[in-house]
Amino acid sequence: MKEFVNQVVVPGLAGGATASLFALAFVVMHRTTRVLNFAHGQLVMLMPLGVLVVSDLWGMPVLVGIAVSTVVLFAVVLLEERVAIRPFIQSGHALPWILSTLGFSVILAELMAIPYRGQPVRYPWGISAKAHEVMGLKVSLAEVTLVSSVILLVVAMTLFDRRTTTGMRLRAVAQDKDGAAAIGIAPATASRISALIAGAIAATTGLLIVSTQLVSPELGLTFLFNGFVAAAVGGLDSIHGVLVGGLIVGIVGQMASVYIGGAYVQLVLFSVLLLVYLTWPQGVFGKESVRAV
Repeated sequence: MKEFVNQVVVPGLAGGATASLFALAFVVMHRTTRVLNFAHGQLVMLMPLGVLVVSDLWGMPVLVGIAVSTVVLFAVVLLEERVAIRPFIQSGHALPWILSTLGFSVILAELMAIPYRGQPVRYPWGISAKAHEVMGLKVSLAEVTLVSSVILLVVAMTLFDRRTTTGMRLRAVAQDKDGAAAIGIAPATASRISALIAGAIAATTGLLIVSTQLVSPELGLTFLFNGFVAAAVGGLDSIHGVLVGGLIVGIVGQMASVYIGGAYVQLVLFSVLLLVYLTWPQGVFGKESVRAV
């Protein structure tokens, strides 16, 4: 049993937490724009890569690197929202925003590959990934921080969603854009706010996952699929659903890796997604959209 916990449960929780972070950003954007941002993987890597460029290549303090990278990240997020998301929201079809966000991700990846010529780089200021044995369990501070951060972010987003005026306005846009516009809530403003929140989640995700991973433009793509599966399983409009979706992705994916082989992880996860959608087409915590006309 202890071996199962150390080989499957602990790394599965850490992997699931990463998937939940990606899923949370997907949900935040999808609720108000009905768009899935396929450039999110590059946005996640932009923060740690920016810190490396400012602190490692330019020789400035790490805190300055974090501050500069934050400003750059939010500027890129607003640029993407303006040129690759908002113009295609009203099209009524998914293909335009799929192509635009994919195109934006390719451009961003090519630009991010310039400083280190596309080579993976170690991030030296991450949280310790050294495993310690606690009551027979082998865990690291990086894993504990990752899981704790996901829970705190989901709680914070839930409170923001239900207790703040801005959060309730975003919920109104998510439920009925035309109705929200009729009472003075601008969908364009809601789109920008959602993009900025997703950008903040991307920055947090980037700084958390590089404790155990090398920084590279392609790393975000590695986790993007798992994040999408977690969001879809939990429900693309459900904030707390990302925890369940991430848990399923993390544990099932780790079990597949240990007992079947790493080459079959994506196959197993996609099969799980299909099974869930056959039972709950809106995801486990998703709600079917019903609108009176």
